[in-house]
Amino acid sequence: MLPLKVSQVSQLAPSFIGFAQTEFKGEFSFCLKVEGLSNNLAGLTVYKDDAHYFAVLYNNEQNIIQISKRDSDLKIEQNLKVK
Repeated sequence: MLPLKVSQVSQLAPSFIGFAQTEFKGEFSFCLKVEGLSNNLAGLTVYKDDAHYFAVLYNNEQNIIQISKRDSDLKIEQNLKVK
């Protein structure tokens, strides 16, 4: 669990809250509440470098979930419409 919630620091308008992964393997989950979301994108990114990352982002302007995965030369992108 992160030690704070974005709503607790909303007056600071954070663009990044993160922590370093300490183990090679791991599991995570997250819950994103989008009521009152003023920015266009919010979500979660697991990032190693520009060639290795995974992202799940909610785009409130288009009402879609954007999923991106890159592992060296393999790049997958998908948009899912939110009902």
